[in-house]
Amino acid sequence: MNSIWIRWGRLGLAFALLCALAACAPHDHDDHGADDDHGADDDHDHDDHGADDDDHGHDHGTDDDHDHDDHGHDHGADDHGHDDHAHDDHAHDDHGHDDHGHDDHGDPDEVTFSRTQQDHTAFSTMAAEVRAMRPSILSFARLVLPDDASAIVTAPTAGRVQAAGDGFVVVGERVSSGDALAAIVAVADATADPAALDLDVQRASIAVDAARREVDRVAPLVAQGIVAQRRLDEAERALADAQAALSAAQRRRRTFGQSQRVDGDADRIDVPAPIDGLVVERIATPGSWVEAGDPILRIVNRESLWLDVAVPEALLPRMRRVHGAWFEFDGDDTVYTVPPSALVSIGAEVDPHTRTLPVRFVVDNRDRSLFVGQSARAHLVADTPREVVTVHRGAVVDDDGDSVVFVQIGAETFRRQLVRTGVRDGDFVEIVDGVEPGDRVVVDGAWSVRLASLGGGAIGHGHSH
Repeated sequence: MNSIWIRWGRLGLAFALLCALAACAPHDHDDHGADDDHGADDDHDHDDHGADDDDHGHDHGTDDDHDHDDHGHDHGADDHGHDDHAHDDHAHDDHGHDDHGHDDHGDPDEVTFSRTQQDHTAFSTMAAEVRAMRPSILSFARLVLPDDASAIVTAPTAGRVQAAGDGFVVVGERVSSGDALAAIVAVADATADPAALDLDVQRASIAVDAARREVDRVAPLVAQGIVAQRRLDEAERALADAQAALSAAQRRRRTFGQSQRVDGDADRIDVPAPIDGLVVERIATPGSWVEAGDPILRIVNRESLWLDVAVPEALLPRMRRVHGAWFEFDGDDTVYTVPPSALVSIGAEVDPHTRTLPVRFVVDNRDRSLFVGQSARAHLVADTPREVVTVHRGAVVDDDGDSVVFVQIGAETFRRQLVRTGVRDGDFVEIVDGVEPGDRVVVDGAWSVRLASLGGGAIGHGHSH
């Protein structure tokens, strides 16, 4: 019975030793430091180390200060040499995991954009410089036709519409003032009866024959002195009148017949273009009947347009003197400049419905790049220019709500620079803070450099968090 109790005592002692070993396990992990964070200790059994060491009664401090071999103990296969285990396999001191290695990678605002990348994209830089910038009033505007730049071509007389040349003009065709746009086959009497017109021709023909016979009868009598010369003169005038009447009757008949044909060419009246321009609407078609004054075509000349700017009533105090304007369209990077000499008029009263004051400029459109009816954002220059530091507007990039530029500091190195912008005047933007005159900033390709700044940090760091 005593032997049984002795055995149970030994088992209890063994159990106590195992509990002591378990209590030592956290002590070993603290000694390994960053090894536990990286999970590299999965290849080594810290409990085994603890068990062996605890059996020998060693007090573990740091791995660097304690060497088990100094005690002459043989750990057998479990002898890992804690110094080698902590540094050879994991090299945590070299990894720099405490600060993630950011100090090793330099300034986080520096961006590398290689020559190869520059050559494969639209890329250019421009130096910041001081220039006179004109404050402006932002307003909405619309392009409209001047009063004399549009004309409606009308029929000069009643008749049938015909093509003036090889074909009828089409929408989009350019014409010059004086060009024949169409022809009208005139009708003397739209209610005329063809049979009556034929009868008129016959009667006129009979009258001509009678007058000719009278001349033939009187002429010999005059020659013989039987009748006076006056009788022959009267007979000849009567013949001429009869011939004229016959010609008129024949023309009326011919005109009536031609007016029933679309391709007829008798008694046509050409309709000329009143202005240079573009045919934008064809109202009458070939073969259609028109009355005098009916519209046939509409021509527009858009080589010169009006820019009608609606200045809000609240901004009128700033508009003491107008120094010109510039405008742009949504989706178009082009800036159109209007000189002060292009000012046509400034309205005398505020529109009661829109509460805006109309200001009108004339815009040169000889390249026909602008279209009637386009809406624009107009900037009315009405303040005194100021000398300020500027960059091209293409250099300023919206970076998550911040305005930034990329300053070139090397052939392939750029610095992300936060800036504060001010007045914009056409293609240039005032830089209130962040850039000095002479700093070269990326203009074309600024967005590509920003993308490189986003990708460069993750690639250069070399490991994932």
